[in-house]
Amino acid sequence: LPAAAQIDGAPKVHAQLIAEHDTVPAGGTVTVALVENIRAGWHTYWVNPGDVGAPTEIKWDLPPGWTAGPIQWPYPKRLPVPPFMDYGYEDSVWLLSDIHIPNDAKAGDAFLIQAHANWLVCKEVCVPEEVSLSAPVEVGPTNDVDVSVAKPFAAARAKLPAKSPWPVSFHAGKALDLFFKSPALASAHP
Repeated sequence: LPAAAQIDGAPKVHAQLIAEHDTVPAGGTVTVALVENIRAGWHTYWVNPGDVGAPTEIKWDLPPGWTAGPIQWPYPKRLPVPPFMDYGYEDSVWLLSDIHIPNDAKAGDAFLIQAHANWLVCKEVCVPEEVSLSAPVEVGPTNDVDVSVAKPFAAARAKLPAKSPWPVSFHAGKALDLFFKSPALASAHP
């Protein structure tokens, strides 16, 4: 009989939740990162995973009145798995989300930002994983960011796709025609 692939039961992704600031003012916003440290040779998926796969999902459990914005997805890596093309992450990825604190939050109150995250991690086979995580935050004046956290947050933001400064229109017929409306771009062409 053919041998079945042996996969150890240890997690393929070690995850943590990190808040950019320990304190945030009432009515303010704190950015929180779901950090996925992915075992060598394995990968997780982008919001558009490609031909196969599934993106990471985060279900937030927040104090009343607190809200979470969508995941801010860094640009992915192409992950060819012939005959398929997938898009995702290897090694480590910081998935950022903005958490909005209500105006009536009381200074000095401490809260746990809690999240349940799940993802599909793949190598020759795919394994679904999930974890519940939390990060403490206190309501108060925003504090300075620790350098050990500031640099990774800045690096994560640098990997977010930027909005195009040029309006685009398109027409789909026998061919796909893209039109960029930008006098600055037109004058830059020789």
